[in-house]
Amino acid sequence: MVIAMLNLNSDTVLQEQTHAIIRQVVDVYSRYTDKWFIGLVVHGSAVKGGFIEGWSDIDFQLYVEDRAFKNNQLPLNLCMAIHQELSTINPYPYQYIQTRVFTPSNVRYGRLVPDTYKLVAGKLLLPEYTGEQLYLQAKSALNELVPNKALHTESLLEHGDDRLLKSVRAFCTVVWPALYQLLTIQTNEGIKVWGLTKAQAVECIPEHTSIGRQIHEFHEAVLNYASNKSSIHNALLVIETGMGFLQQVKYWWVNDEVES
Repeated sequence: MVIAMLNLNSDTVLQEQTHAIIRQVVDVYSRYTDKWFIGLVVHGSAVKGGFIEGWSDIDFQLYVEDRAFKNNQLPLNLCMAIHQELSTINPYPYQYIQTRVFTPSNVRYGRLVPDTYKLVAGKLLLPEYTGEQLYLQAKSALNELVPNKALHTESLLEHGDDRLLKSVRAFCTVVWPALYQLLTIQTNEGIKVWGLTKAQAVECIPEHTSIGRQIHEFHEAVLNYASNKSSIHNALLVIETGMGFLQQVKYWWVNDEVES
């Protein structure tokens, strides 16, 4: 299996659009959290490439001091004021701006992989992941993976507005990490693996295998749905192929890796 090195986004227009969004987001967060501000990071496809038109968001991590939190979150009035200003930022070509907030005592999953993020203001809150940590995290995640719980099936009994889109997006946040965790276990090169775009990671799995066929079909389904989010068929195909991939990953983990 050959893993390509990190392929930073080389689309000049997309880079300029991304930088414009980042500058505005930095301005908003630094002004409103100035008393507690530690740092701000942008990560994901905006940094390492693999932007999917009609699908990708732009991801940030905001670091603030513990005293900024009330009841384990930023105060409501502050977030309402911040949202008012964020709403004036055009996220195009991304679908939306997403931000997770961390403090020294509320870090949850905030650790980052080298070369998959850019510090745009201040400083990091946590050290970067090491290869060993990524390997152990992947083992733990695959041990805990329960494919049938990856989607709350009752969500498919809701219809209207963007309910199905939200369910599909949430489901994809289980499928994509499973791909990277699988590759991390297979290669023991977690830092390189997590530096791959989604398309590059998919290509690392031979299509003639059961797992490979499922992840290639899932990737194609996501691209088709991203280009036509009004298609119920495309949405359900994302779920069907993604669930098939998760089941194949779990089968491989239980029957191949654990026995070896």
